[in-house]
Amino acid sequence: MAHFVRRAVRVAVLGLLAVLAAAGLMVAPGATGNALTRQQDPLPAPVLASPADGTLFTDLAPETTLTWQPVYGAKRYDVEVQCLCAATWAPWMSASVRATSWTFAWNRATDFKERRWRVTAIAPNGTPGITSVWWGFRFEPRPSPVLVSPADGTVFSTLPRTTTVTWEPVEWAVSLSIEIDCFGCSTPGQWTVWLSTLLPFTATSYTFDFPGPFLGRWRISGKPPAPPGPPPSPFWQFEYTV
Repeated sequence: MAHFVRRAVRVAVLGLLAVLAAAGLMVAPGATGNALTRQQDPLPAPVLASPADGTLFTDLAPETTLTWQPVYGAKRYDVEVQCLCAATWAPWMSASVRATSWTFAWNRATDFKERRWRVTAIAPNGTPGITSVWWGFRFEPRPSPVLVSPADGTVFSTLPRTTTVTWEPVEWAVSLSIEIDCFGCSTPGQWTVWLSTLLPFTATSYTFDFPGPFLGRWRISGKPPAPPGPPPSPFWQFEYTV
């Protein structure tokens, strides 16, 4: 009889444990049997904020700041940055921070390799949550303005000497400037600046009347939102024979 009672109790206890497990409850280790603790789900993945995935840095700022949204219940965040420095991704930098941002320095001027980053929220008991997705970024210097026409070395034999020069859009610039030089206009055998003026960043052409039958050259410079900017375009030459 006692045997059947013990078996019935055992079955009842197992059934109770199954119900508790289904409800997310369990008996705490070392408890007397009436202390229950709720199993905690892992902290959710942090939502990354900036820089946006695929960001292409074009300035030479020495520091980069990664930011993400806070995760409720997180005590700290583990940040990983990897580099595609060879054929495969490899660890590059890491940090454990309490804030929802992290700033690090890297030499963009000499380092064009692709990077990616992700964040994991860590609970107060040290348990890591779900890791965020990877977001990537890289640095690429701003290109100098690209001249289009007239082609370098063009010779004009017509009057009037009205000339239109064109170039490709300079998408990163906040303003442009054009410089037009003349060879021998004021001092024989020397280049002098004949015209220099500011242009709107949307400009892709400029028209002028050249002063005489001289050799001329022109170039375009762009002003970036923050220095430094790239070099001006190379000079392109033209000549009027009449």
